Amino acid sequence: MSYILILKPFSVMQDNKVISLPPLTFPPAWAVELPLMNEDIRQLQIKVQQALEDLSQVAAIVDGKRYINSVLLAGKNKEPKLLEEVQNELRNMKCSTDQTKWLDQARTLADNAYASFDECFRVTTHFVNLLPNVKEAEFRRHIINIQKCQETAKHKCEYLNNHLKQLLNSSDALEKQTENNLIDIRSYQPDIQENSSLLKESPSLAKVDIFSLYKAGVKKLIDELGNDHSRLVDVLTYEARLLENIDEKEKNGDYEGLRANRYEILRGLNRVALEELGKSFNELCGI
Repeated sequence: MSYILILKPFSVMQDNKVISLPPLTFPPAWAVELPLMNEDIRQLQIKVQQALEDLSQVAAIVDGKRYINSVLLAGKNKEPKLLEEVQNELRNMKCSTDQTKWLDQARTLADNAYASFDECFRVTTHFVNLLPNVKEAEFRRHIINIQKCQETAKHKCEYLNNHLKQLLNSSDALEKQTENNLIDIRSYQPDIQENSSLLKESPSLAKVDIFSLYKAGVKKLIDELGNDHSRLVDVLTYEARLLENIDEKEKNGDYEGLRANRYEILRGLNRVALEELGKSFNELCGI
């Protein structure tokens, strides 16, 4: 069984001075802050890659051409809708404290990529509207302008894509670190409970089954959403998966794959709670 250990403030003697210590809580904040969903970041990468592909298709039409099919160019010249989706999704993302700087940088890069792609779209659209009645000198000037805009947009999208890769790596590393820290806590808790004289002497020590808190948190989330909420089905699915996960742990013990699945479920519940109620799942659990 896993526990959260909660202690009230207590005092100890050091160098003949009384030092007051703050309350201790296990697990600490890093253990319950849920990192970004890796799958969400991968989906953003796919959209940025598609935006780069759209740019390359326009480049293939205008590169080195003396005559351009305006219908074909207009068909390949796409609005930056994909990058707009990336912008919106990044704005709505929640993350752990360790990832805040990464996420803020991703939002800035997405804004830059959108602006440069939109400029490329507008310049190309203007050129299409002029065809086919464009003099040779003007034709070349427009082509050069389009190519410059495309090059800028390409670089901005590549910067964003590379940053998303780094963000994904940081999310993987944070998840692994959290998992390792939780393992350390599980191995350390028996020593705290059995060997610490401070804990033995403290009448305020409380043992709380963390999985009971999770179950209660899901019930509270369901109640606060209400029966008609569009996300209720998602929460009920997460609840069924969580109960199955806990049941498996109680029967066969915990192992890496089971923990990874449990963290995924908790991240999903946290996402719903933040997006729909404006509070974390941990708050609903009373953690």
